[in-house]
Amino acid sequence: MRVALSAARLDPGALMERFCAGRVDMGAAVSFVGLARAEGGAALALELEAYPGFTEQAITAFVSETITRFGLDDVLVVHRTGRIAPGEAVVFVAAGAAHRRAAFEACDCLMDYLKSRAPFWKKEHGPTGARWVEPTHQDRRDAERWDRDVAVHPPSDGLRLTHIDDQGRARMVDVSDKSATVREAIAGGFVRMSPQTLALAVSGSGRKGDVRTVAELAGVMAAKKTSDLIPLCHPLALSQVEVSVEPADGGLCITARAKTSGPTGVEMEALTAASIACLTVYDMLKAAEKGMVIEAVRLLRKTGGKSGDWRALANVQSAADRPGD
Repeated sequence: MRVALSAARLDPGALMERFCAGRVDMGAAVSFVGLARAEGGAALALELEAYPGFTEQAITAFVSETITRFGLDDVLVVHRTGRIAPGEAVVFVAAGAAHRRAAFEACDCLMDYLKSRAPFWKKEHGPTGARWVEPTHQDRRDAERWDRDVAVHPPSDGLRLTHIDDQGRARMVDVSDKSATVREAIAGGFVRMSPQTLALAVSGSGRKGDVRTVAELAGVMAAKKTSDLIPLCHPLALSQVEVSVEPADGGLCITARAKTSGPTGVEMEALTAASIACLTVYDMLKAAEKGMVIEAVRLLRKTGGKSGDWRALANVQSAADRPGD
């Protein structure tokens, strides 16, 4: 899979040749080329702007979903940015699969997304100047079709969202018939900051006092309030909550551990504790540095329950992963 934005002219033939080279596993490869056109002969050029990083990330995420959905072997998307003359290629999409139908449908799906939902901003340059282009009636119809037929589709066999009923309404899951078992979850987060701010946090001499202790207590309190904050969470009798805030390379590493004996898991309690601890660190230190970044808040592992044990494949640095814990 490859997604790229390019300010240079596209060569669809060369891109397709490169896409297919050496791919003896693909039974079919389908490509699509979108061209810039001058409606009514008025436009002298088209200009496309993208948010650096964000646009590429958004397209990559959808391409990844499309590969899974259609069972593809590979996808290549190259999209122009900058000024484009009428007749030049704006986008090249190629999809490879074992069978042609999957490749055709995937290519159509990708083009619907790129046309309707990909984050690009379009400007037309004409004889009287430049203007931002508003979506046409057909663009809106394409977007509606994409939302209806592509963005929202039934879960794959065996996968259901338990908080959604058969009519699509939100509900709290009935856990009365589930047996009580010991369940534990560990979540982590990281607050990235400058070395000077980190030294201030570790020393405990910040304007608001001991950063780490206050953040740890805030995390424990948050875990106990999870069902008040997240609408469909069950109130749980927590048997243990531990939150640690430890210095690490580049900032403070937060780990939250929640434990209960009951019919449903404690993942949300651990995640809430880690999130609020991160926010508290920010609040305690924002006078020293407003550019701190909260990142990598996620579940690290869980045990117990019907789904069994689970562990993240590549854990972020956290106290839960240090020897002796």
